[in-house]
Amino acid sequence: PQRRATYGRLLSFYVTEEMVEPALEVFRLAFNNSDLAASWKIYYAMWVTGLQRRLNRDPDDVATGFLETIEGDDWIEQLGRYASGRLTYEQLLSGAETQGQRAEAFYYEAVNQLASGNREQGTRLLQEVIDTNMLGYFEFEFARRLQQTLSSPSR
Repeated sequence: PQRRATYGRLLSFYVTEEMVEPALEVFRLAFNNSDLAASWKIYYAMWVTGLQRRLNRDPDDVATGFLETIEGDDWIEQLGRYASGRLTYEQLLSGAETQGQRAEAFYYEAVNQLASGNREQGTRLLQEVIDTNMLGYFEFEFARRLQQTLSSPSR
């Protein structure tokens, strides 16, 4: 559990600060940790590939390859299938049963929209994440920070 928290804090910092190389380094350490639950590896893979796509960088082969292996219908598995293009946003959102799951669906679709150049739609979805008030979720913090970044004059 301690390592998971450390990986999560470090990786979330690097993602919010848009620091690709350190984020990849932490992802690889976490991914190679056999004690880390697969669910966290899915989240971490989504964080780094989303960051890379948003910044027009090629997604990490290890992260994308891992996401392509995810099967099943549990929420985290649906996220993994969505991240690898095997589930549409509409399908993901319809599977979201809780406010937290909706926040996650909104966030990951916002990242997809932003990576595709759809800034208006991406920004609207980031606001949807924030409106869920899921303060304890990494995706809430990511959305809040990304919205601030996008609204800065240099962007």
